[in-house]
Amino acid sequence: MLRTSLVDQIYQIIKQKILSLELSWNQRIDTQQLAEEFGVSQTPVRDALNRLAADGLVKIQPRVGYYVMQAGPEDVVEIYDLRIIFESYALPAAIQHLRRAKIEKLKEKMERLQREKMNEDKKRKEFQKLDEQLHRSIIESSNNERLKNFFSQIYDFVIIFQHMDTAISGPLEEHIVFLDALLRQDLDKARSISCAHICNARDRLLKKLKETCQETVKGLSIDPDTSVFHKLSKKSGMRNAYGKRGQGNL
Repeated sequence: MLRTSLVDQIYQIIKQKILSLELSWNQRIDTQQLAEEFGVSQTPVRDALNRLAADGLVKIQPRVGYYVMQAGPEDVVEIYDLRIIFESYALPAAIQHLRRAKIEKLKEKMERLQREKMNEDKKRKEFQKLDEQLHRSIIESSNNERLKNFFSQIYDFVIIFQHMDTAISGPLEEHIVFLDALLRQDLDKARSISCAHICNARDRLLKKLKETCQETVKGLSIDPDTSVFHKLSKKSGMRNAYGKRGQGNL
């Protein structure tokens, strides 16, 4: 029991280091250093890392070691497509079961955040807390335990991606309009806004990844028409739920 508890604690600490980007993408994880930091042997550290590998947050290179995951555009598309599927499925239950007082309180907090003048970094952190609260509430209302588990697993990646997505005003407005639709119990409108909101976030991330990639390979001779970003943008159409190209906020 003590051993299980120890591995759980180490697992949570390393996971938070990954989610906060304290351990950066593709960084090699030094098990000896972590063992010394925690005052334990390397065995429980490896046990925790193996669990994180099963979650997709760590990758194992045989005879080399452990590395933090590195997401590419394919990962973004897959994860945000799953978000659309999961949240669209859960929305009818959310409209039926989410307490009106809870929806009104969330809307009030978001409107207050929209009005307040504060440091951008602080505002973004407050928004991300409300964002997670809203999306988890939708999934929780489904009363589907497997859906909750699947959503929790992919939301770890969303938390990581949010470090790259600095937009606040557009997504905040989308949330307020979405909460209005929930209060009116307008399922079609809520589903349409939800899909557009998630697609917009996906497209911002794909754009940011492309910019990062271009900076990294600047000066190299690469045909942009053969890049994975070009292929993905053609495949997905880089459209939001209203059929418009780009990230146009609601």
